Amino acid sequence: MLPNNAPSPDTGVGPRHRAVLVSLAHEGDVRASIIALKYRGLEAEAHWMGEHLGILLRSVGIAAGTVTWVPTTAGRRSRRGFDHAACIASHAARALGVRSVALLRRIDSVPQTGSGRAERLVPPVFRARPPRRGEGRVVVVDDVVTTGATLDSARRALVAAGRSNDAVICAAVAATR
Repeated sequence: MLPNNAPSPDTGVGPRHRAVLVSLAHEGDVRASIIALKYRGLEAEAHWMGEHLGILLRSVGIAAGTVTWVPTTAGRRSRRGFDHAACIASHAARALGVRSVALLRRIDSVPQTGSGRAERLVPPVFRARPPRRGEGRVVVVDDVVTTGATLDSARRALVAAGRSNDAVICAAVAATR
């Protein structure tokens, strides 16, 4: 369920997020919900986040064929028992009436949590699966966008694998100010 004091959906928080559709501000109840999902294992939080993101995408006319996500590190996935971004993407795909498919593989293992801005500007490295027939436009989902470097790296990997730049849309549940 969406927190009571969550801001209305918008298409970005600040100029650095113009290439990323952003649903909410990373503050208050939204921030608490993301922390609960990532660090307390409350997977139910992913439901409202994905649904809200799906509503935003639909409201701005994004017709997705496939939803994928920015994969977390193998270590974090192992400790959590799930990939939080995959959970959000699954619910966003359901809200859009499309499939959620793992298209990206994370090559590095360095988590960005707790890193400063300079470290966050050096994005993780991804490899993408080549496009398949009927895949359509791909929406790449992440939980929080700070600098945009991670989502941009994911987008570049999808394009390098054979998708057109226009066929990849980046979206995040929340953005830092």
